[in-house]
Amino acid sequence: MSRSGGGRCQQGSGLSPASKQATCAALKDVDLAGAILKRIYGEEALKAGRVPVAENDVQAFDQRQVFSKFSAKPFTALQDASMAREAYIFVPKACKEGRQCKLHVAFHGCLQGGATDQRVGHTGNLFAKFAGYNEWAQANNVIVLYPQIQARATVPLNPQGCWDWWGQDYTHEGYHTISGKQVKAVAQMINMLAGGQALLKVPAE
Repeated sequence: MSRSGGGRCQQGSGLSPASKQATCAALKDVDLAGAILKRIYGEEALKAGRVPVAENDVQAFDQRQVFSKFSAKPFTALQDASMAREAYIFVPKACKEGRQCKLHVAFHGCLQGGATDQRVGHTGNLFAKFAGYNEWAQANNVIVLYPQIQARATVPLNPQGCWDWWGQDYTHEGYHTISGKQVKAVAQMINMLAGGQALLKVPAE
């Protein structure tokens, strides 16, 4: 993680408290997002470095809109896929002004969805705000899409809010294929953005 508000390095691992503190301190300034982006796009594509961004530059959108493209009951379909109603997107200033931009999809880990990962002094959604992608994206004209899974204590059971990556088929027997509910939903988000369609904001209750 590139920000001190990042991952949950204190949890698990079997290390002593002192060792955990040392590990967290060592990882605090690791620019993992930058390393990932450079690996994908190359050093030259990210030559502008990174710049600060504000928390409220990350905007929420309604994932039900995505399911409405292929389901007559979008909210039911969204729940069956264990996906949250609200997801997030970061759009750099230049992209908003019409410049052609790249699109990067960032998948959160277990316990890192917006409704799950909340800490004192922040408004939740810490992965999308502090994973480190947005600082690089702002400087290098990359839109970052943060689709979201929600934790569920009912069927489909997903208590830690994980993407269906381990093969338990909790969403669909073809969870890892283009027929998988989550894969299909994210592909639809990408297609909408690539086609110039706006992602709708979550309406007020």
